[in-house]
Amino acid sequence: MKATIVGAGPIGTLSAIALARKGFEVEIVDRDPGPQSDESWRRRGVMQFHHPHVFRKRVHGFLADTAPDVWDSLIAAGCIAAPMSGADEPTVALQSRRETFERVLRTALVGEPDVTLLIGHVDDVVVSDARLRGVMVDGELRPADVAIVAAGRGSHLGDALRPAGELSHCGTSYVSRMYRALPGVHVPVSPFPLATRGPGYLAAMFPQDDDILTLLILRPCDDDAYVPLRTAAVFDRVAAAIPALAPWSDPTRFEPIAAPLPGPELTNSYRRQAVWDGVVSAPGVFFVGDSVLATNPSGGRGISTGVVQIAELVRILGQQDLDLAAAVLQFEAFCERAMKPWFDDHVDTDASFLRAVTGGEIDPDASISSDVVVAALDEVPGMDAAAFAYLNMDVLPTALDPFREDVRAALRSGWRPRAGSGPTRDELDRLIRSTASA
Repeated sequence: MKATIVGAGPIGTLSAIALARKGFEVEIVDRDPGPQSDESWRRRGVMQFHHPHVFRKRVHGFLADTAPDVWDSLIAAGCIAAPMSGADEPTVALQSRRETFERVLRTALVGEPDVTLLIGHVDDVVVSDARLRGVMVDGELRPADVAIVAAGRGSHLGDALRPAGELSHCGTSYVSRMYRALPGVHVPVSPFPLATRGPGYLAAMFPQDDDILTLLILRPCDDDAYVPLRTAAVFDRVAAAIPALAPWSDPTRFEPIAAPLPGPELTNSYRRQAVWDGVVSAPGVFFVGDSVLATNPSGGRGISTGVVQIAELVRILGQQDLDLAAAVLQFEAFCERAMKPWFDDHVDTDASFLRAVTGGEIDPDASISSDVVVAALDEVPGMDAAAFAYLNMDVLPTALDPFREDVRAALRSGWRPRAGSGPTRDELDRLIRSTASA
């Protein structure tokens, strides 16, 4: 059976490798030719390529089961296996830049037997008489039995085949900057970024590979006071003023290796498969990764939810006597059950974060978002296991439901989540203005 995959980002690439190792003939199409002869790689159209990433333990679990050699190649390339606190040794996250991760995956893809990488632009997924005919690449039909669209959150490929999705604007955007440790200084090993919510912003340090780290400042996107952060002098001075970032931007220990990089306004989105009122319109066509679920990247769930989807899709496609329409329905049911709750959770937690950093109050009579529940860890006895399982994505957000009323009671008694120490938004505004005008 031939599978054509659209998009050679992490999710498309891992889909190709996993399916090839299950006996599929795989063709994967991407318009990006990969690293150039001088090793540069612009990765056009992939804004997040140079922004910080979190590769949760789900990534390790998928590769351990499907492609352990690829995991070994990541470690050989300098990526760091970051053990999870209190977990068994094999339970690790991956500490890496997105670029390092993708370079290793591209090398693995090119060397994978039964996978053909085709450089080109996908014009359409061709379906007629409720049957997949193939994928149109630069005006040529490439026949396929299965088409997997892993084209990312910004792609409209296949929109006509499936219902309109849900979109929620987070109301936040960010600026990041990359630094390298000076000789004798090392970046710590951590499975998570070191983050703190300040009064008006979120500040985070992402440890990565090769003694490189990235600092990030997340802020309300309609607050123009933060716009000058994209200027190097302003970003460095603000980072020095925020206690959570100051040690990692200290010029005696770390040097910037890239200009500040602004990100767009963040959104959450959820799209279904090619199913209309229970009827499959395109048997054999599957959407995966950000084409299904795209969440605020500050939660670090994008690639993790993507590999969960791949594992399930490969299982479904490996069934004997495969019926492609039934397979689409199975995958749709899985996404509704296992992916949609993360979209709903991010919508709530993003609204909660935006309210917090803009000075809003929590309404104890409204729904209690998961971030507020987790913040009450010390207030509600017996919540530790559920909270950490939620943070690790071992369970769905509903695992926190038994504790929401206890958190509501704590809010009514006067408890509130505490913000980290640091300058206020107004203090940062004055600092930014004085630096920008200097």
